[in-house]
Parts: sequence; structure tokens; C-alpha cells
Amino acid sequence: MQKPALFLSVIVALFYLFGQTAVARPAPSPAPTSTPLVRVTSGDLISVQLIGGDIGSRISNENDTFAVITSEDYYFRGNLVLPKGSPGYGVITHLKRAGMWHSGGELSFTVKRLVAPDGSTLDVETNGATADADKNSEKNGNEVGQYLLFGLAGVFTHRGNDILIKDGTMFHVAVSSTTEIPSITYGTRPAAINWNLVTVRSASQTDIQSSGAQAVPSPSPSPGLPRQRTR
Repeated sequence: MQKPALFLSVIVALFYLFGQTAVARPAPSPAPTSTPLVRVTSGDLISVQLIGGDIGSRISNENDTFAVITSEDYYFRGNLVLPKGSPGYGVITHLKRAGMWHSGGELSFTVKRLVAPDGSTLDVETNGATADADKNSEKNGNEVGQYLLFGLAGVFTHRGNDILIKDGTMFHVAVSSTTEIPSITYGTRPAAINWNLVTVRSASQTDIQSSGAQAVPSPSPSPGLPRQRTR
């Protein structure tokens, strides 16, 4: 009579032991999901705006670098690729200051890349010397005043006007080559501007750079506060 009872006890103990092991075993981790890639084709236009300071044929130099940010969320075929405020970087490729005999200033620049939140880049370019940016003319003197003071010779030796593109000016850049870039969810924060790559920046942005703090791009510059240009 003792053997069947002992056998039954062993069976119950084994059942309990294996049952506890099965319960304690952790569930397998779900397979990681890869971020879907969006194939952005060349030629697509993206709206950006100049940030950090003015650039112009009188105040800038060739090879000066500057920053832009996207002025709105950039979607490609329904996929969010760059949130508003995503930074990009450009360079002044040609500059000629206004000269005498009404010779006007010249200015050409290009934006080379935009940066996604994960650090991946989208190669871009501008169309034309200054894209479709709103250009201002810096008048160097007054022609009527020159004529009254110096006669006809004063008019003909009057300097031409320089080109000025103001901080906050909006224009378009075009994707320069077909690129695969991760799609992101709405609400993702843009990458921060790396002011170490930029020579055109305000005094406050220079302070941020020297302190080592990370700058968060601000799509809308504060009205009424003049920007200072530093080198």
C-alpha cells in the first residue's frame, strides 16, 4: 500500500516542479522592428529659412558657412522625414562687393545638406545663385546727393548696391540625389544645430558654442531683437 502512495507523491512533486519552471520561464523578447526607410527622390523641394545672421556681398566673405532650418515639417509621399526646425548647412561660393561706376555686388551660395533627428543626412542643393530667396539691396549712398555735391563726376563714380539676405529669409532647396532615409513619427524633435560648423552666427549662439551647451533650433526668431554678426 505504501508503494503506490509513494509513487503518486513523486508524480505530484514532479508535476509541481515542472509546472513552476514553466511559469517562471520568461517570455521570449519580441523581434526588434526596423525603422522603415523612405526613398526620397532627387529634385523634390524643401522649404528652409536662414538662421543665425544676415549674409550679403558687403558683410560676408567667400567660404563663410551658415545654418538653415526647415520652416515646416517635410513629408515625402505621406511619410514624415524631417520635422520643422531640422538644421542644414550651407556655404557662400562666390562674392563680389559693389564697386565704383555703379558696379553692383554679387552673391552666390549653396546649402549642401539637411540633418535628420537620428543624424542621417539628406543631400540638397540650391537652384540658381541665390535660389528663390528674397534679396534686399543695400544702397551705398544717394545718387542725387552725390550729384549735388560733386556734379556729374560724382554720379558716375557712385558705388553700386550690395546684395543682402536677411536672417529669417525663406527659400527652397532641392534634394540633389535619391536617398533612403528613416521615416519618423509626428512629434519627433529635430536635431540640434551644430554651431561649430557655422561662421555666420549671433553673439548668443557664440556663447552657446563656447559653453558647450547644445542649441535647440528656434524656427521663429524673436521680433525686434537685432542680431549681431560675429567672426
